Amino acid sequence: MPLSGLEIYKNLPKENCKECGLPTCLAFAMKVAAGQAALDACPRLASDAAATLSEASAPPQQLVKIGAGDLAFEIGQETVLYRHEDKFHHPTAIGVALDDTLSADEIEQKCREMAGIAFDRMGKVSSIELLVIRNVSGSTEQFSTAAATAAASGRPIALMAEDSGALRSAAEKLKDTRPLLWALNAKADIDGHISVASDLGLPLCIEGETFEEVSGLVEKARNAGLKELILAPKCATENDALA
Repeated sequence: MPLSGLEIYKNLPKENCKECGLPTCLAFAMKVAAGQAALDACPRLASDAAATLSEASAPPQQLVKIGAGDLAFEIGQETVLYRHEDKFHHPTAIGVALDDTLSADEIEQKCREMAGIAFDRMGKVSSIELLVIRNVSGSTEQFSTAAATAAASGRPIALMAEDSGALRSAAEKLKDTRPLLWALNAKADIDGHISVASDLGLPLCIEGETFEEVSGLVEKARNAGLKELILAPKCATENDALA
């Protein structure tokens, strides 16, 4: 059962140091209770208190950071399913997928086009935040080259492949840009995908045929120590996805 803000506050240093970015420890505790802040944002939290609070205060969704620098974004750590219940604090990012069969010039051109795209809905302007490179060619070298070309645009990258070896090859070169690893048909090579994400410290998206399949693979990844995980079950309709 989630802890209340006051229960969390009892375990904090109560020094009001402001190093977490909030004015008081009580304010920080309330944010943690609402799933809007992580416990590790408190630099003075004692290890025993952290152990006591970590599992009980964990938000319903893990916060996942993709990318590096000014264009990096975070998703997850929401506390509600519907926006009318509370605003989404980390809205879903908009991405565009590019196949690694495109030439470097074609990828660069598409990246320039995407940089100029913006969607205005009721005063909220959204843009393309994520470039997804798909390993369609089957070539590890071609996949890595396409990923590096797309990463030069400065936008966060997702690397999408079935083969964990191809993911590792591309991700090792782009590790500092913190790409998202996207394991297609993850069941076929889940141990390899987990190994890549663990070794490089990168977030992992696990895609499978059903939610039950993905859920089992995610549990295996969690048992291996991975925390930044995204679930991608294939769904025939929007209603299936929501369910």
